[in-house]
Amino acid sequence: MKKSKRVQLRGVNGKRVNMKFPPSTTKEELGTFKRVAQRLVQSQLGNLAFFPQDITYVQSHGKKITDKLRLLGVSFDEQPEKADDTQIGNYLSRFIASKSGETERKLNDAARRLERFFGRNKDIREIDKTDAESFLKWLIESEGLAAKSTARRTLGYASQVMNRAVSDGLVLRNPFAGKDLPKAVCPDKKRWRLITAEETSRLWNVLQTEEDRIRFVLLRYLGLRAPSEINELTWKDLDWQSLQLTIRSPKLQHHGTKGQRACPITHPDVLPVLQNAFEKRGTDDAPIVRPISHASLTKRVKLWLGAAGLDLWPQLLVNFRRSAVTDACSYLPSHVVASYFGHSEAISYANYRMTAASHADALAAAPSLLESRPTMPSEEEAA
Repeated sequence: MKKSKRVQLRGVNGKRVNMKFPPSTTKEELGTFKRVAQRLVQSQLGNLAFFPQDITYVQSHGKKITDKLRLLGVSFDEQPEKADDTQIGNYLSRFIASKSGETERKLNDAARRLERFFGRNKDIREIDKTDAESFLKWLIESEGLAAKSTARRTLGYASQVMNRAVSDGLVLRNPFAGKDLPKAVCPDKKRWRLITAEETSRLWNVLQTEEDRIRFVLLRYLGLRAPSEINELTWKDLDWQSLQLTIRSPKLQHHGTKGQRACPITHPDVLPVLQNAFEKRGTDDAPIVRPISHASLTKRVKLWLGAAGLDLWPQLLVNFRRSAVTDACSYLPSHVVASYFGHSEAISYANYRMTAASHADALAAAPSLLESRPTMPSEEEAA
């Protein structure tokens, strides 16, 4: 005599319930029941309307299935009308509204792509692993995003949204989770660009306003994250006794330091610019420069490049920070650079530090440690 088949599921009250099925029940039938039951329980917990296809499934299978679902605490007596809460467009809007600054901007970019792919009215509970994999493929093939950087970063933001949906009780699991959907960004060093001393000088010479000159030295020499960290600065953040600038990073507010660090302003190209502007300030609470959006700052930097006769380089703003970090590592220990620029040494190596022509020049100028130097072979000997 064949044994009956069993399924164990967690009910609305959190307790597990064992249910028996006839021995003839197939594996596919059991799998379908489990998926439907899990969605119904999750909807009941979130006080959300059931999926129409789940209602159809229950109605087509009769009283035996309905009774099993009632054991899990699923009630079909009254259905709430809250379907709009799980539409991806509405959920994204609420999620992004809880964020601010650069995080809000980047999430908005990811949200637009999610809405283009899934549609604004897509029920967030319907997104599964296959959808997530298709979304990644679409990002690369249709949106033209770099497979190992921008596409992965967008996938990471989508995963953040779904993690919140899990916490909110809307979905059981995050379809974007797992190693098979990589979210770790692999920097494309082909897009890294060291701004040379000659280019720095040419850019400086075309700046027309004091605000642009301040923004330039903060970008090029102190490597502030732009525009978020620059926008946060006020004149009271300058300590003239210690010659230090207090920098607040919205990106790092959740860290133990609350995203705050101190950086010297003693660089010979920075100090005179800030001193001159400080003497003309209104109040200490006034911003050092007027806050500016990412798009507006990018536009200004493009104007600088055009006026200086320089070609546009990729990753326009972040390459200022990379150049500043690379320069600072030439005369400061790496742990000090990491402290001043607000990142770890590991992040510095992975995302910012570059090799410059001056490094090879420095090697050529290194003192000899040998009593008698090896001589270079003549052309005849080399041949």
